[in-house]
Amino acid sequence: MKKTGKLKKILTDRQTYIVPGVYDCISARLAEKAGFKLVSVTGNGMVAAVLGLPDVGLMTMREVVDCSRNIASCISLPAIGDADTGYGSALNTVRTVREFELAGLAGIHLEDQASPKKCAYYAGKRELVSIGHQVHKLRAVVETRQDKDFCLIARTDALLPYGMKEAAKRARAYMEAGADAVFVVGFTGEKEIDDFKRTCRDVPLIVNINDNNPLNGLGLKGFADLGVKLAFYPATLRSAAARAIKDALACLAGGSTRPLLDGLMALDEFNQVLDVGFYQQLEEKYVRG
Repeated sequence: MKKTGKLKKILTDRQTYIVPGVYDCISARLAEKAGFKLVSVTGNGMVAAVLGLPDVGLMTMREVVDCSRNIASCISLPAIGDADTGYGSALNTVRTVREFELAGLAGIHLEDQASPKKCAYYAGKRELVSIGHQVHKLRAVVETRQDKDFCLIARTDALLPYGMKEAAKRARAYMEAGADAVFVVGFTGEKEIDDFKRTCRDVPLIVNINDNNPLNGLGLKGFADLGVKLAFYPATLRSAAARAIKDALACLAGGSTRPLLDGLMALDEFNQVLDVGFYQQLEEKYVRG
């Protein structure tokens, strides 16, 4: 089954999934080896890793697609790309989706913020485009995507600035426009999710979880009980890696890495992550044989 079909099946089955946010090929490979069924490519982590800049719309569509292609190509799992606002009008968005399709992504999420967008983790009010504007973009994608199983996830940032009523209104409109699921940003408690699901019972719901958010304690069963389809953890891996690197550099500045040895991944294990053995076998057979 193609990766697009795998993701489509995930979004339509009766299960709930925890989804790690990966930002490079190593984090993606580790997620696959850890047994996850799909990954989300976090734009926040990607722009930090590639450009060393904040997630405020500075990375171009081409840069995002190229990095996402590398991630998608190194794993067998379906990967969801972060298409921001589509990088322009409905016409730009159509091309954006085609590029993500060609790059091997199984789907994307497309948000209803006005440009320049603002990361959900940053303070300040988010300006949104009108519902009609976003619906036109979504319909354009649905009508022009090459693979009908390529999944379109409509993201709305309406909850925090405009409240539950507006978020639910947009979610219903986006599903009617042909979205496969709705990604609602900003939930802070179980009651909010429960209220949303009562209003939008048939909407496959995706939420993003800040590691300091009270919802982080729910676990897989808790999310399932609330009717959540996917729980994105976009910042966990990049934050864990950044802290580990910072601590390692502090140790290295002291002139020795010995205090780190028990916490470092052994070379053999790291080689397994990269499938070094597979390429060594190819070398023996086709280069040295």
